[in-house]
Amino acid sequence: MQIITVHGIRRGNRWYENLPNMKGVIDYNIDIQYFDYGFFSLKQFLSKKEREKIILKFCNFYDNIVNDPVNNPPCIVAHSFGTYIVYQAMKKYDVIRFDKIIFCGSILNSKTDFRSLIANKQFRNLKNDHGELEWFLKYTRLLIDKDCGKAGKIGFRDIPADKKIYITNDQSYKSHSDYFLPLNMEINWINYLTSELSKFDYNKEILKHTIIDRIYDNINFTKEILEVNSIQFSARIDKKGNYFAKYVKKAINQTEKNIDHVFFTTTGDGIHSAEEMDFISYDSQNNKLDFDIINDFNNKKTFKIFLNSPIKPKESLETKWYFCWYNTMNLKYGDTDHWSFSNIRNIEILLNFPFELKRPKIYVINKKRVVEELMPTAKIETDSTCTYTLKYDNINNNDGGVFYYEGLLNKNFHVNYKRNKEHEFFLNGNKNQFTITQASDSEISKIYDIELQIEHSNAASEETLLNRIKMFNEGFMVAKHKKGKIFGYIECVIWNEKKFDTFKEISNFPMHFNINGNSLYIIFLAVEKPFRRNGIAQKLIEEVEVVAKRHSISTIRLVAKDKLVDYYSKFGYKVIKELPHFLENKPYQSVFMEKKI
Repeated sequence: MQIITVHGIRRGNRWYENLPNMKGVIDYNIDIQYFDYGFFSLKQFLSKKEREKIILKFCNFYDNIVNDPVNNPPCIVAHSFGTYIVYQAMKKYDVIRFDKIIFCGSILNSKTDFRSLIANKQFRNLKNDHGELEWFLKYTRLLIDKDCGKAGKIGFRDIPADKKIYITNDQSYKSHSDYFLPLNMEINWINYLTSELSKFDYNKEILKHTIIDRIYDNINFTKEILEVNSIQFSARIDKKGNYFAKYVKKAINQTEKNIDHVFFTTTGDGIHSAEEMDFISYDSQNNKLDFDIINDFNNKKTFKIFLNSPIKPKESLETKWYFCWYNTMNLKYGDTDHWSFSNIRNIEILLNFPFELKRPKIYVINKKRVVEELMPTAKIETDSTCTYTLKYDNINNNDGGVFYYEGLLNKNFHVNYKRNKEHEFFLNGNKNQFTITQASDSEISKIYDIELQIEHSNAASEETLLNRIKMFNEGFMVAKHKKGKIFGYIECVIWNEKKFDTFKEISNFPMHFNINGNSLYIIFLAVEKPFRRNGIAQKLIEEVEVVAKRHSISTIRLVAKDKLVDYYSKFGYKVIKELPHFLENKPYQSVFMEKKI
């Protein structure tokens, strides 16, 4: 909610500066905007030219701060000459609109005709605070013009019976500047302006006005040409606060023309570039869609997505968007996520966090204020993460939603991985014992050494490998000697089925990871040369199958070098297709394989 204030000619008592500290303003997170035109001398007050300058200045002020006067008009409190400014501005431009108006000490004529303003829907209700002790007002009609008079003394008297619901006269027996007792402003003004607002209990330092503003920054460029049936906002947040998103929108082309592109806008706290977000889009058949970056601001990114084939009139369309906002969520002290869903009826939200959260809620936003509080359902997943879900029928066509939480339910922020029991094996041909267990952070340098020996310049960095360990530790396993030396490892990810031609399309595995996915993909398998041909790789592959069965997954996929196709075939993997562009400039072909278990 937004309240504009307009002072009188003297502004000696800066009453409007008291408003932001009032309890009602704080409780409802109200945005106060001052129209401060400075000291206005009596000479200026009597000059029509000077008055018109101030009126035009107010019109420009309104134009700069009010984003949506039709659907989200502000309220306004005006005193004395301020009431004249507001009235004249509304007469000048019918696009200047307010929700509720408070006039006090008004210099307007008591017979002011509001019928045209009411017909134009330029205000919903006007409260005229007036008092018998006003003495100055009887001269205003003589000094200024016919629009002036004693409304601040006797009220508005010439209101048609059918219009009285719009205007209320409140005689409070005050003189021209006695309205500004803080208690009067709190009880008689703020309570009136907020009488229809519901109170919601949230931390204003977490859910700020800027968060709600971002809902309206997420402009849906396709809303005029597409009727959106449903949208799903799903995301996984890791321990670093990285936000890996997957959004799915289903819509219908309601135009008479073919549509060959759509737009997508996202806002967040990250300061990285759009290119670093690893944005990727798919159609309903999981075919990749090309795109251009349209906007690349710190907190706002817009993408133009090109469809593989035009969508004809009345045809349906489904697009999927994957992207990442890095280091954007504060797990320890609380944070928010936000979405716009104006003109969308069916909304589903799924947010997966590494820990349970304190006071998770979803606040529904309309006209830039909170109108509803919803409680998401919490589910502990098989990897001990927590998913919060909500299905929402947007029957009232609200503008958006904010997911809110106040930190972690368990204040112990640094939680260790849950380790599986080590599995012991013997190397073929001798009695040397080795174990297979989940990799730990402390082993990353040893893992990287093996990666470097095998992949050379194409080796994943230590940071990348560490992120994969944190992503799905259960699927990142190492083989090591009983004395602790690591000589092999395997890494995999659970995700939903993907179509891809190049490694780059899937290389950001944390972005595609989904603990409830329908398939498991083996990212990399490595064994040091001196330890090969001892059955270590086979045991690592078998352990991956154990992980898959634990998560009720029946399909395992991998990309193999052509010379290793026969090797994987021995374990039941079948060739699906060749991927000639998977890795460029390599002396071998890449082959996509899968196994049903």
